[in-house]
Amino acid sequence: MIPFWFVLTIFGAAPFSFLVFFTIPVYRWLANIMDAAQARADAEASLRNDDVEGEE
Repeated sequence: MIPFWFVLTIFGAAPFSFLVFFTIPVYRWLANIMDAAQARADAEASLRNDDVEGEE
């Protein structure tokens, strides 16, 4: 990603490339939060499914 940023800077797109370069960590942080939330929801759903199957 860093070489891409330098190429964009050379071609005069520094403000845009600067924004992209520094929002990647924010994107990764939000993606990890969403992945963890989905994993928790899946785990709760599987626990509920196990409880239902055990009652039969």
